[in-house]
Amino acid sequence: MSKKLTSGIFFSLETIERTVEGKSTKWRIALALSIIFTIIVLVGLFGLAAHANSGIGIPVTIVTLVVGITIFIGRRVQFFLVSSQRVPKRFGVPVFIGIALLATLVPVGVGAFLLPTELASLALAFIVGSAMIAAFFFLAFEVYPILSDRGPPGLITLSGLLIVFAIVYMTAVSKFIVPYDPFTLNVGPLLAPPSDAFPFGTTSLGQDLLSRTIAGGSIMLQVAILSVIICFSIGVPIGLIASYYGGALDRVVSLVMDSIFALPGLVLAIAIAAMLSPGVINMALAIAVIYIPSS
Repeated sequence: MSKKLTSGIFFSLETIERTVEGKSTKWRIALALSIIFTIIVLVGLFGLAAHANSGIGIPVTIVTLVVGITIFIGRRVQFFLVSSQRVPKRFGVPVFIGIALLATLVPVGVGAFLLPTELASLALAFIVGSAMIAAFFFLAFEVYPILSDRGPPGLITLSGLLIVFAIVYMTAVSKFIVPYDPFTLNVGPLLAPPSDAFPFGTTSLGQDLLSRTIAGGSIMLQVAILSVIICFSIGVPIGLIASYYGGALDRVVSLVMDSIFALPGLVLAIAIAAMLSPGVINMALAIAVIYIPSS
């Protein structure tokens, strides 16, 4: 093995030979625990889907699972064809993209035929949900061996990615797996404690907290993505231009950014949100403004 020059979470400048036989007992135990945890999550997901308010929770969940597995198999097929030199390397990616598109578009087309009024929601659920399922398998079988060699930072990164993918998946299929309409009042007793019918209890208006928690992930995800996009779209160009030209422009930009830093971030975000009308975009703007100097 050559001398390590530098390393990071996803890479290391050294020669490493990885084989299944060479994996340690710790690696096998960690993989087994990951599989068990995944099975528990899937059982819980199917339990939600079975009692979903939409009536099609189980079909949507099964389709996303099957399509996600098909996409992952397509990735393995691509790797096999390229590594065995049966397909030129430049054709490997088109093969994978073709398999992924075919696996995704078929259920979208069937959903459009059976439920044309739910086409947009079904397409989002199938495309995003299937991509997240494929990402789970990709992390477990391809990325985990690399990240596990990085030690605790790699495992923390893996855990963070799994949490993000899980939130994105639940957001994509939330409309079809929630047990009650999250906006309907008096679906149960007011301020009821957790029970079999309402695992998270109910609100003071009789709304199911579990349904509202799952559905709320959509708003959270939209705000997070939009705020990051706005923050980087404004902060990075301003910083590059100011540092390139320097002089008075750099001093003015630094003064403005220092002024934003001087105010408490939460107070500034609340003030901006109060001046704007309610909405996802305005909420993202309020959050993005306070983080522009950091970008």
